[in-house]
Amino acid sequence: MTVERWLRLRAKGLAMLHVTRGVWGSRVRVRPLLPALLGSPRALSSLAAKMGEYRKMWNPTEPRDWAQQYRERFIPFSKEQLLRLLIQEFHSSPVEKVALEEFSAHVDFCTLFHYHHVLAQLQALYDPINPDRETLDQPSLTDPQRLSNEQEVLQALKPLLAQANFSPLSEDTLAYALVVHHPQDEVQVTINLDQYIYMQFWALGQRVGQMPRKSSVGSKRGFFAKSPPAERRYFKRVVLAARTKRGHLVLKSFKDTPLEGLEQLLPELKVRTPTLQRALLNLTLVVSGMVFFVNVGMVVLSDLKVATSLLLLLFAIFMGMRASKHIQ
Repeated sequence: MTVERWLRLRAKGLAMLHVTRGVWGSRVRVRPLLPALLGSPRALSSLAAKMGEYRKMWNPTEPRDWAQQYRERFIPFSKEQLLRLLIQEFHSSPVEKVALEEFSAHVDFCTLFHYHHVLAQLQALYDPINPDRETLDQPSLTDPQRLSNEQEVLQALKPLLAQANFSPLSEDTLAYALVVHHPQDEVQVTINLDQYIYMQFWALGQRVGQMPRKSSVGSKRGFFAKSPPAERRYFKRVVLAARTKRGHLVLKSFKDTPLEGLEQLLPELKVRTPTLQRALLNLTLVVSGMVFFVNVGMVVLSDLKVATSLLLLLFAIFMGMRASKHIQ
């Protein structure tokens, strides 16, 4: 392959990527154009089995065979950046620069026309199952019909996600994310797999380092935290497709999401408080109650000539009731 041909192929590929990202960045088109590559609804029985395997492991730090499971395909250049680099390195003369810019503009025109047609097709497929449809109401679909339409949408979106360089996360990776909780995540959730028909994640831009401050999900430093945030494995973009038995297809996109925090993106969650945090909360409640009791209660109630033992008993009952409510 000649250098000229390689440059043309790279320019064309980045132009297509630029158009695809433009479609994804549109607020109006986010819901119809997010996930694909799903195929038939995922049987969650095998996922539950793999979750059981991870529960038996001692302190797993990443999914098994992670390097083979996840292959990053993200291109960390925009079309404009690549065009500028090509001009600097290979097409520095004015004539070549003009020719390359004209070629790039022609590729933009062709790909925009193509993806506009793809967009119209995807919107037509998604419209019957769109919960936020603004057009006239259509006859209600049965659940099997709705599932069939959802699968058509997901299958049609397969080329779009592939061209946007998103990589599907394997079932083993999802099992790891649903079982392992990072110690710095104050909010922890649990899910009931019986509530879901299928779920699938796609990720792009794997990073290992400290989480950005403005992230969709991640570690937040609590009141008692003294150590700096630990380095974590996270993704710049994550796409979710999930369907609950009592709901509808959920299509969402997130940014800066840690691997252990994927479960927090799912619908139908149950929030739970970690044991250590519950203990700290109860300890704080007891200490504050004791301080209030010593400083105020003893002074006021001593004037009423109430026995100290009775005061302590009432205080213990009160604190026990408050603690039981927090534990629940």
